Amino acid sequence: MKIKLIIMSLLILNACAPSGTKENELFQDVTLISGTVAFDTLKRTILVPQCLRCHSWVQDEAQVGIRVVPGSPATSPLYLQVQSGRMPQGGPALSSNQLAIVEAYIKGGSDNPPPPPPPLTATYSSLKIHLFDRSCTGCHNGESQRIPDLRNYQNVVRHIDDVVSEIDIGSMPPLDRQGNPRAPLPSVEVINALHLWVDNGMPQ
Repeated sequence: MKIKLIIMSLLILNACAPSGTKENELFQDVTLISGTVAFDTLKRTILVPQCLRCHSWVQDEAQVGIRVVPGSPATSPLYLQVQSGRMPQGGPALSSNQLAIVEAYIKGGSDNPPPPPPPLTATYSSLKIHLFDRSCTGCHNGESQRIPDLRNYQNVVRHIDDVVSEIDIGSMPPLDRQGNPRAPLPSVEVINALHLWVDNGMPQ
């Protein structure tokens, strides 16, 4: 109900805003459909204006889907990053209304949800989908020189000892101030696949 009221309020504000204003352009596509928000709306109102300058993947629904747990904003890396204020990096935090749009998208899903990931195997391509992209690259993305960039094979191999150690002891993904993981925790199956891949020589 709260999300419906917030989105309806945005529609009212949009109707009152003069044509061509920033407010009108930002929220012109926010539509109230059973309290849900479609991906195109999320992309137009939040992802492109707030995230695209650093994260080119926000234009790809499948890549966004990797960072979302359908129906659960509280465990979705996308929501946790913006809700905590860590993102947008170097910019103002999202407003409560903007957070409500992200929350509504995750709770309701998009019109065309991304397909499920392929089955897990002990290969780099599979671990990239099930582990690195899902649980690591939200932070390990080359934006900070203090932490390793885990977006490609060469860097993963270079830092594999630290990666395995941090995952095994449970310190990665890290927790936020509320004690929630900043990214989805890898399952036992994913961790076992990581170890098997390393034992097999980390083939590309």
